[in-house]
Amino acid sequence: MAAPKYLWWNGERKLWDECTVHVSEIAWATVGAVFEGIRAYWNPEQEQLYVFRLDEHMQRLIRSQKLVRLPIKHSVEELKAAAVDLLAANETREDTYIFPLAYTGHSNERRFRGVAESELTITTRPNPTHLQTGMKLSANFSSWRRISEDV
Repeated sequence: MAAPKYLWWNGERKLWDECTVHVSEIAWATVGAVFEGIRAYWNPEQEQLYVFRLDEHMQRLIRSQKLVRLPIKHSVEELKAAAVDLLAANETREDTYIFPLAYTGHSNERRFRGVAESELTITTRPNPTHLQTGMKLSANFSSWRRISEDV
């Protein structure tokens, strides 16, 4: 699977091949990361891409950032516009997975002093739908409960 031409990173559409993160940052970025998985479905008869519940997904991403105390730099509207712009720039004409990821950026020292900055990327990749294929998925609710912050 070929990489898309563009991704969105910290408020800008950038060429995929020009975006790099130092290898030492990978693990730290995922420790406090939050993400959403958003599906977009291509309708060949209408030649139209339909994004499933984009507003709700981006609202939940912002709530998740607040929950883990990641600084929020972009509004829901900005994130929605970024996702739509990215799909258009990549000339998306197939079922697609949209992956916004917010994470702690910069050095460990800044993280541990409580002045961590956040970064946010949005990437896309082809992801054929399993709707109307008869494929089934088993799922359940976790019994795990979040511990109150006042403990």
